[in-house]
Amino acid sequence: MQTEEPIAAEHDDTSAPVWTLPPAPEDWESLFAEVEPHDVDRIDDGTVCTATVSDVDDDGVTLQLASGEDAWCDIEDASLPGDPLLRPGDAVRVLLLGRRARGERQVSISRARLVEDFDRWTARIKAKDRVKGTITQVLRGGFTVEADGLRCFVPGRHSGIPLRSAFSALGKTFEFEVLRLDPSEGRPVLSRKRLAEHQAAEQRTAMLESLTEGEVKTGTVTRIAPFGAFVDIGEGVEGLLHVSEMALHRVEDPARFVQQGQRVKVKIIRVEQERGRIGLSMRDFAEQAQRDRLEGIEVGTDVRGTVRRITDFGAFIEIADGVEGLCHISELSWTERPQHPSDILDVDEEVEVRVLEVRPEEGRISLSLRAGQEDPWARFIEDSPVGSLIDGRIARIENYGIFLEVAEGVEGLCHVSDLTWEGRPESPQDVRPFEIGETMQVRLLECDLERRRLRLGLKHVEGDPWDDAADSLKEGQRIQVRVTRFDEQAAWCEIAPGLEGRLHISQISTERVEHIRSALRIGQELTVMLTRADRASRRIDLSVRALIEAEERSAPRSHTDDSEGLNPLAVALRASAIAGDELGEPEVAASQQAEAAAAPGDDESAESSSVVSPVNAPHTDESTTDGTNADAAAHTDDDATEDDATEE
Repeated sequence: MQTEEPIAAEHDDTSAPVWTLPPAPEDWESLFAEVEPHDVDRIDDGTVCTATVSDVDDDGVTLQLASGEDAWCDIEDASLPGDPLLRPGDAVRVLLLGRRARGERQVSISRARLVEDFDRWTARIKAKDRVKGTITQVLRGGFTVEADGLRCFVPGRHSGIPLRSAFSALGKTFEFEVLRLDPSEGRPVLSRKRLAEHQAAEQRTAMLESLTEGEVKTGTVTRIAPFGAFVDIGEGVEGLLHVSEMALHRVEDPARFVQQGQRVKVKIIRVEQERGRIGLSMRDFAEQAQRDRLEGIEVGTDVRGTVRRITDFGAFIEIADGVEGLCHISELSWTERPQHPSDILDVDEEVEVRVLEVRPEEGRISLSLRAGQEDPWARFIEDSPVGSLIDGRIARIENYGIFLEVAEGVEGLCHVSDLTWEGRPESPQDVRPFEIGETMQVRLLECDLERRRLRLGLKHVEGDPWDDAADSLKEGQRIQVRVTRFDEQAAWCEIAPGLEGRLHISQISTERVEHIRSALRIGQELTVMLTRADRASRRIDLSVRALIEAEERSAPRSHTDDSEGLNPLAVALRASAIAGDELGEPEVAASQQAEAAAAPGDDESAESSSVVSPVNAPHTDESTTDGTNADAAAHTDDDATEDDATEE
């Protein structure tokens, strides 16, 4: 490099310093050799570089860096678990930690590995790469996985492996995603949750598409719920074995029927592709086994069994190993009427029952507890034939009749229509006051052993009034009756005690009667014609109208007939002896007035009085005053008769 003499001469400044550069070295390598040993200190701690193993002893490893500087690595930092033993001459990567007291560098081989792995795994996280790893250990909270030569950790919730299958996963290789790096532990944290879910979804879809209803599979019970059990039928695909499909009988607790981990044989009964659900059943296998066992059981045999379950409708009794039959509540007792089977039986109680029915094709058997006991109904029917008189005690009273206990455990019904021959009572209390516990004699009318029903009759004890009246009742006969009751269209009249006849509203008069209670009254006596007497239907029809028409046909009309000018209803009432033989008879009018005064509040009496008022009322008023008006009326009639005779 030349000096700048011209500049100095120009300024003529002899006091200014003169700068010169040293000559360029001819050997650049010697120059760097002198400088390099002094620049080694410039390598910062924490740098990872390559070193060569010089010696290995129990305390540590002596190494030489690429710069020729000696380094020392403690034996605990010399390797990671599973690394091969170091030998002199091996090239390893080290992490510079600092300087020792004697001047050599302190390094770590294991930490160098961790730093480089940390950088490599960080890059994988950013790139979202997947790694393959082998499960080597089961921990309390997850798994240890060997992946890419490094020990990694997989949390249990990210493993995609059920807890029940944890140890079966040892040694298996899976694909994982890198979640994060754990600086405190110096190891990556992996996950296969999403991969497992995606894989399980694909496997489940493929499995669902391949399954068909009716297919038989062998699976493992994975978990138990109150409503059933879940069974793994392969490839992690689970189906539901509902509690109703576990056995022929009702299973109260699924945990008592199957256990977790148990291998079971199931039948696919339902596949729902859209909802991803599979329905399983074990009933078919139970039914087949039940059918095989039931084929050896004969109907009518008596067997001993143990009560296993009690329901509202009966009790299930085990009569053989795995064979249960139903004893319905109606088959528990002849004499008792239990509200619930538990009133008679207890669980685990041993009883003797009779086989009533066996249905192997359905896997069902019907049992009876009472069949092995004496039937009180059969004994009663044998001792008391139909038509016999029996004594009974009133057990209960209903609106439609009375139930009598005629023997222990045997009850019969005496219907309200069988209590009395008189009238038509609507309830037993209409006949007379009956009391529970009262004893009375009845006649057995009907007996149905199969339906367990008896028909009893109280009125049949005294005899049927038809027996006495059958010969005396003739159609067209004229008889005296008394009105006892009304219905909407007729009046019922007593012919004899216990024997009634029906007088229809159309048969009261030759004229139309709108209201039957306005024409007749309770207790009124009539003369009627018997128009029908049918014992088979127990029906008797009466008629006033027929009586009037018959009398009109038999007797010719006379101009001196007292009924001339009277309305037909009055004529009918006179013919039926409602009024006296003469309409103006004072005694009849006085009697009607006395009846009206005796029952001023009786609507029926008032109505019946209004019927005869058009004819009898004027005569009643006059007759009650004095007899002169009646005589005058009679004299007027006689004069009219004489005038008619003169004209003729």
